[in-house]
Amino acid sequence: MGYNNHALIEAAKSPEMISALANRPAIGNFPSKRWNDQLRDGLLRVAPRGLDKIFTAQSGSEANELAFKAAFMLYRRRERGENVEWTAEEITSCMANAKPGSPELAVMSFTNSFHGRGFGSLSTTRSKAVHKLDIPSFNWPSAPFPTLKYPLEENKDANNAEEKRCLAEVERLITSW
Repeated sequence: MGYNNHALIEAAKSPEMISALANRPAIGNFPSKRWNDQLRDGLLRVAPRGLDKIFTAQSGSEANELAFKAAFMLYRRRERGENVEWTAEEITSCMANAKPGSPELAVMSFTNSFHGRGFGSLSTTRSKAVHKLDIPSFNWPSAPFPTLKYPLEENKDANNAEEKRCLAEVERLITSW
């Protein structure tokens, strides 16, 4: 559409666009009156069956960080038991980054993956050293991602073997980490 497009500039002057830009509800703070309708009639309308909840984030890295935290919290809640309060030992130990309040849990990622520049996301990023140099990271596992040969129809046997190899390593990491 090009730079300085007259139609886009005029649309940007609309009350809806002004509200969207001035009141960006990326993390749920002060959403517009229409936010719920926009999510329901926009994203949820095309969501896969059974996925009826949305949590917005400002970036992919932030979305990954929040997903990691949610997964850890759900796992520990199920492990501890629903509606079971934290113990005094958990509360005290987490402030020292120690067990049991700071458990040894991990997120598995894949070679050549990029998940963002937050601390947890960087620990799962495996694509370029420039993103990770000089940054401490969690000792989390990495599995190989299948490197397929193309055209697919001419390389079925090699690709099937590659996928089986990678899946076997994923299973090994899940059961041994």
